[in-house]
Parts: sequence; C-alpha cells; structure tokens
Amino acid sequence: MQKNSVCRLAAILFLYGLNSLLNTTAAAKSDIPKSHLSQLGAAGVVKEVCSAVFISGRDAREFLAHSSKFWMMPEDKASIEDVAIDRDKKTATLRLGNGTEATAIYTGSQGCVGLAPGRDKITFTPVSAPTLLPAADELDWPMGDRRIGRSLPKGIDRKGVERAIELAFAPDAHTAAFLVLYKGKIVAERYADGITATTPLPGWSMTKTLQATLVGLLENEGRLDLYRTGIVPEWTGANDPRRKITLADLLRMSAGLDCELDGNNFNYTSWLESGYTDYLYSFVGPENAFDYAVKRLLRENPSERGHYTNCQPHVIGRVLTNELAKTGDTLAKWPRKALYDRIGMRSMVIEPDRVGNPLTAAYSYATTRDWARLGLLYAQDGIWNGERLLSHEYMALVRAPAPAWREPVYGGQVWTYFRSSGPWPSDAYSMVGIEGQRVVVIPSLDVVVVRLGHGIGDDPTKDDNGEKRPARRALSEAAQTLIASIKTETDPIAKAVTADVERFFEALRQKDLSMLKSVVTDDFVLFEDGRHWSAEKLIDVLKSRPDTTRDWIISQPNIEVSKNLTVIRYRNTGIFKNDKRRDTHEWTESATFRKENGTWKMSFLHSTLIDN
Repeated sequence: MQKNSVCRLAAILFLYGLNSLLNTTAAAKSDIPKSHLSQLGAAGVVKEVCSAVFISGRDAREFLAHSSKFWMMPEDKASIEDVAIDRDKKTATLRLGNGTEATAIYTGSQGCVGLAPGRDKITFTPVSAPTLLPAADELDWPMGDRRIGRSLPKGIDRKGVERAIELAFAPDAHTAAFLVLYKGKIVAERYADGITATTPLPGWSMTKTLQATLVGLLENEGRLDLYRTGIVPEWTGANDPRRKITLADLLRMSAGLDCELDGNNFNYTSWLESGYTDYLYSFVGPENAFDYAVKRLLRENPSERGHYTNCQPHVIGRVLTNELAKTGDTLAKWPRKALYDRIGMRSMVIEPDRVGNPLTAAYSYATTRDWARLGLLYAQDGIWNGERLLSHEYMALVRAPAPAWREPVYGGQVWTYFRSSGPWPSDAYSMVGIEGQRVVVIPSLDVVVVRLGHGIGDDPTKDDNGEKRPARRALSEAAQTLIASIKTETDPIAKAVTADVERFFEALRQKDLSMLKSVVTDDFVLFEDGRHWSAEKLIDVLKSRPDTTRDWIISQPNIEVSKNLTVIRYRNTGIFKNDKRRDTHEWTESATFRKENGTWKMSFLHSTLIDN
C-alpha cells in the first residue's frame, strides 16, 4: 500500500474513533452512537426484514434481494451472513461478517420495532387498535372492497390505460403495485408476483402526509392552530428562538432545525468522517426519536429554512402526542377512530421507536387500496361522505408552495409540480416515499395514482453516479400515457378566466402595461392593505424598483361562474429576489371578472396578505 493511502486510512480511522468517543459522550446511554455504522445499518435493515415477514407476509431472503438496503455501508451490504426468523418469538435477526448482530421484534398491531443491542424484548406495552369496521367485502368501495369493478367511464381510452400499466411494470422498475382512481372509482389496478390487494406495503415518507392529515383533523376541530407559536414546551424559553416555530413551519419543512447533512445522506465517506447521517439516524439510533428531534437546535443560517428533514415530522409527532394526552388519547390508538375507520383504511400500521413513539416520518405499512383511500380524501378536498374532515385553510397550506423553499417544489408534507416539466399537471401534488412510493393527486383531472415498489427499482444510494432510477422513469412514462388517455372537458369560461389571471401576473413580471390592460377593464382596481391600485400605478411601482425580479405562483383556484360575472379565488405565492436578499410572501386573493364585448376582463382584485 502506498504511503499516502496509509496516511489517509489512518486519518479516517482516527476521526472514526474520535467521533465514536464524542458521540458516545453526547448521546443518551441507551442510544446507539452515530459512529457505530455497522450497528446502525443492521438495525435499519433488520426492522425492514421483520416488517416484510410479519406484516407483508413475504419471505425474508426474497425481501433482502429486492431491498436497496440503503441503511448500510456498501461493505456491510455485501457481508450479510444470515437472517434468522423465529416465528415463535416473532423476531428477525441479522448477522454481518464483522460480527455485528441486530434484532427486531413483531409487536402485533404496532408492527415491528428494532431492539437495542443486547436486548431481547421491548420496554413498552404495545397498544392494540383493531378496526371496528365490517369486513371489506361487506361494504362497497371506497369504505370497502365490494363492487369495485373495472368498467371504464366515458372519456377514458382503454388501450391507453392498459399501456400505462405495462409501462409502470417495466422489469427494471420492480413495481409491486399500481392503482388509478378516476372520479373516485378504481379504473386500473395491478400487482406483481407475490403481492395482492391485501398485502400491506411500506409507505416510507408518505407517512409524513398521513401524520399531517392527523394534524388537519385536529385543526378542523379547533384543537390545533397551524400558525400558533410556542407549540413545544421545551422551546418556550424567553431566549430560545425555536419558540417562534409553528406547525405550519414544521409541515412545510421550514422550521430551520439542524438535523440533516444537506445532500450527504448517502455519501459513505461523509459517514466515516462525520458519523451516521441524521436523515437515517433519527429512526434507528435514538431510544426516543421524539426527544432526539425536539433537542435539535436551529441551523447556523436559519433564514434559509426550506430543507427536507426527518426530524421535523417527529417534532410534529410530539406536538400531537401532547395534544392527544389532554383527552386521554394516544398517537398509537387515536388515529384508528379519528381517521382510518372513517375512510375505510383497515390495514394502516405506524411502527414505533424503542419507547413506543410512532415513527411518523416514515414507518408505515398499508395496502395499496388504503393508500388510495388517503389520496381520495385529498382529491375530494378533505371531504368524506359529505363531511368535511380537513378545513379549507389546512388544504390550502398543504397544496400551496412552501414560502421558505427556494423553488416551489414542496407544500405541506407533499411535493408539488408548479414548475415541473414532467408529465404531471401543474396542480398535481404527491405523497412521496423513498424507494419509489407515490400517491399522486391531480385535482384538475379528478385522478389519484398509487405506485408502490421494491427498493432496488428506486435505489437512493445511486444518486451519486447519475443513474436515472428505473422506477422513476417507468412512472413518468406511465403517467404521460395515462394522462393522455383521460379526456376532460374544461368549462370554457373557467379556462379563459384562469388564463387571464396567469396573463395578469405575467404582465407584472414583465412590467408591461399594454399586456396588463389587455386583461383588465378600464376601471380596474386592486385593493390591498387598505390601498387602491390602478393598472398604471401597479406598473409604475414595479418599474421604480428595477433591481428586484418578481414571480407569482397561483394555486388552488376556485371559480364561480354566472351569466355576466365570474369570481375566481386562489392562493398567491410571491417570490421577490435581488442581489442582496430573497423574500417570499403569500396572499389569498379574489378576482372579479366582468364580460365586456364578449370578452372576460378583470375588474377588481382583492388581496389579503397571509402572515408567515
């Protein structure tokens, strides 16, 4: 071995040992240190094996062959010696070639939990929350599985839908399940070998949207305020800047907490030098994941708050736990009566950490149809069987772009497509999980798409070598074909008015008075913050600040059409940038259109700033 290589290896080993000492000192006695990479990786994978065997009914070795095993260093993946399943004790044990061993145990209705090294049993009492619904075959869809049928409604091309299914199941994509709802009905459904409509499959980070739904239920009942500060007792000190964080911030991944490595999630050299990434550590390292998340401080530059992390959903879990405790409920039990049974989700399981906290950032299992039911609740604007479960305010927050993000790609625990050049319409949004799990909601088409798959089809560890992940390619091709197969009829007035709103803001972007006057009446007035603005005044003010570029993103349009008057209400996210700063603001706006000489023109715009 060359001298330089020896020196580099020695330096890494020194850092590894020093990091081990520092992490062991800082962590709780029962936590696994961040430097114990083999132990942490084995803990993550063996929990997956346990869930696959005891929840999904899969063979352990078959599962390992189809899992990306993203928890592990490459050498540990290659050194798996044995996986042992004890069906009497309901455990899975994984052994690596370097002597590392990890065990997970099946708890029953709370799924599997990874045991701490040296333990052979859990330290909490599992909670049972069985469904009170009749069997699925006794109720019609969507509350049950009866009378689902496969007849395609008018306006859908059968051959196109069949082709979309074939594309979704490209061999290298390793798709496990694909389901499409149109106007609430199942119009396409297929499963891979060994998977059926009753097989629970992992949702991974789609669990974040599931938890957000629980927040929405409590917000709709008046028990939680999305914009209230001081929501975590440990953060309420007078000098603690975290006291200003709201549930809206956490839902939008905009709290600014320091709990990720900014793109180094699968950089294994970084793991050796800095320890296990927080992105994964929060699941397998701490004894109490909620405590770990709450103890995170703010980033050094909290003004750049828009970052995707796994600790923020666990803080939400703590907030939910505290609120539910007021009525004697728990986060492990309450969702059954509050959500699952209300919308027909019989199979949903959220698995816990080592003290029993449901790991609400990623550890969920449910059947494909149950994931579709959750998507349908959102497609129906938060309404189920005529009852509003999720408020207008909550739904607007979920679907609007998060103001703190540099690009409009994230909403409230969902990903958005406002600037997408891909197959999804700009109003679509999706629940997204690692290894290719998706629930995509497309309001304009009244469509929900569910795609669940095996990890090797969407291996997150392959980001560094630039490979196009097969599962993503297959879903994109399937979506393009599917959307082309759905023929929708858009109300011509609604279409014209929506186009004029977009043209209105394009004129503001370009500071073009002529373009603006083409879509507004001569007596047009904007009312905002107690001030009245004409078209001329708007353009004059914009031209007076040439150093700032402006962009507006319109979302959640709602249109009411009458004979000669049309009103459109929407959410407006404005992004303003110059060389020194970047500001983002949100408004709720209502525009009135009047028909003049056969053309719809905006006559009045009322804008209300939302305090973020």
